[in-house]
Amino acid sequence: MSSRRLHVVGSLPALCLALAALAQPEGVIGYDASVVAPLDGHRSSSAVSLDEFARLVGRSTPFSGGSTAIAWINGQRLELPVPPGYRNPAANGISPSSGVIVGYAVREQDAYEHAAAWVIKAGVFILPNLPDTFSGIAMAVEDTPWPDSAIVGRCAAFGPDWATIWLEGRAREIGGAASAATGINKARDVVGTWRNGQGVTRPVMWRGSERIDLGGEPTNASGSAYAVNNYGEVVGQLSGVGPFLWRNGQRIALDAPSSCWTIPYGLNDRGLIVGEYSIDPQCRAGFEHALLWAPDGQSHVAIDLNDHIPRVTGLELTQARDINEAGQIAAVGKLTDGNRRGVLLNPYHFEMASPVPGGAGVRNTFDLSGVAPNEMVYLLWSASSGASPISGACPGATILLRQPQMIESARSNGQGTGQFDLFIPARARGMTVMFQAVVSKHCKVSHVVMHTFN
Repeated sequence: MSSRRLHVVGSLPALCLALAALAQPEGVIGYDASVVAPLDGHRSSSAVSLDEFARLVGRSTPFSGGSTAIAWINGQRLELPVPPGYRNPAANGISPSSGVIVGYAVREQDAYEHAAAWVIKAGVFILPNLPDTFSGIAMAVEDTPWPDSAIVGRCAAFGPDWATIWLEGRAREIGGAASAATGINKARDVVGTWRNGQGVTRPVMWRGSERIDLGGEPTNASGSAYAVNNYGEVVGQLSGVGPFLWRNGQRIALDAPSSCWTIPYGLNDRGLIVGEYSIDPQCRAGFEHALLWAPDGQSHVAIDLNDHIPRVTGLELTQARDINEAGQIAAVGKLTDGNRRGVLLNPYHFEMASPVPGGAGVRNTFDLSGVAPNEMVYLLWSASSGASPISGACPGATILLRQPQMIESARSNGQGTGQFDLFIPARARGMTVMFQAVVSKHCKVSHVVMHTFN
């Protein structure tokens, strides 16, 4: 896959067929994994954040070290530009829908990291009015169109590593010395870390002029808050306590499947939480697995995401970094050679078998199972994979085909099974084609079927 520079990607014409937000995690059978290749000549890639259109951001790492900021949009890996005088950019966050990406770039003259932002439609810029002599990193951005976006991170303009919010191009400290901001919601609640009077780093939320210590007891336990959703719920981690969800003024312990470490990095408004945990009894680094916490009544159940990518081989998911309202996940995986890759995980809800007999110039059937009874199902195809935005009855969601075309429909029977029956033209012989089935009424999708016709 060749890299391309940042450009604008619009929605597909009104196909109202897409993956909707997950009402119940148990409706998900598994996840398709789309791997983000590094740039040419680079060793690895990562994905740390995604928006409601499944646009991923992260970095690509050269063999020589350093980094290049990348985005993955509609199945295409894009290199984010860097302004003159800067190098080694990295993207840390993307707004849910307004197309603002934040991170940092290293300035050549002083080798310091400087907070940076990219805007889809507008190119690249360094945050204005940040004193050139001070470094900073942007971590997250509120979902407001630029230039009204509130951006948070840390900055050395006020002292070593002060939690900072950038509003209207101005940096304002909010946390004091040795603090950092990592997340912000649409109400501009900001979360991160703060050093208390005992010199202990604590998980906190800044709500207006109020600073809320989320750690509770014991007050000498160090920890971090990583993300906040639009209901003011926060995920974090506390030493000696483990991962937690902060809700309605209370710290609620999350299931910690490891005695070494378990870290929640992100959550959505529907109660789904993602993170990582150690699978090594000796607590060595490099033995992590990606984790999903799914709501189960008043608690959450921890699920290893590696158990839910049945069609993916040679990939071990090590981190789940972010999750959107459609339940799509920005993750990091490790290949068998040890190199890392950014991954988009897309949930699917029912099964579709490969075409039979699988040849061109004859009729082929695709068997469906696990569909709700008496549902209309549509078959889409494409010659290439992607993460295509869809408009219509299922807004703000995607399917994993680029420029998909609908070619057939069928209705499931009373047992939730069905079949597509269609003629594959002889000219398709030797072609590799991708198929995905969609129940438009409930915005549910099958996994992607890739087939080469003989």
